[in-house]
Amino acid sequence: MIGEVKEMAISPRVVLTLAAFLVSLTALALEGTLLVANREGGSISFFDLATEREIARVPIGPAIPHEVAISPDGRWAVAGEYGPNGSPGQRLVVIDIVNARVMGRIDLGPASRPHDMVFLPDSRRAVATMQDSDMLALVDALALEVLRTYPTGGREGHMVRLSPDGRRAYVTSRGAEGTLSVI
Repeated sequence: MIGEVKEMAISPRVVLTLAAFLVSLTALALEGTLLVANREGGSISFFDLATEREIARVPIGPAIPHEVAISPDGRWAVAGEYGPNGSPGQRLVVIDIVNARVMGRIDLGPASRPHDMVFLPDSRRAVATMQDSDMLALVDALALEVLRTYPTGGREGHMVRLSPDGRRAYVTSRGAEGTLSVI
């Protein structure tokens, strides 16, 4: 289960490799559908990969969306309201993919600036890095609530991925080069 924070000292080369592996600006949802966060437009676009056309656009603004995570069952997406410089966002937007609509928002608290998120295998819970508060939030995306927060042990927790069984979270830090926190 996600819980205890441990830090591992790793080389900058490994950090760059991990960062390249963890970066995800888009996400595959339903078979043949791609979700893209439109930073400038404050929305999430749904693209049909077969026709290469936008088939839906869900406004989530005015906050800047940043990163999109898709639940393993393909029914839900979570996007972070990152916010512009000087005005950090503090909410996650939960999207019903089947109906292409916002289901609701989860408030992470002031100065959180959610950056990256990933669903746990149950397709209900997700974790999100809170870059400005150096925390990782565990949320119930369907109940629209924060279940718990964990310190990342780094500075500016940036990207997060889970172990295959969903019991550990791995968080890279933007402000602490060479740091990978295991929670």
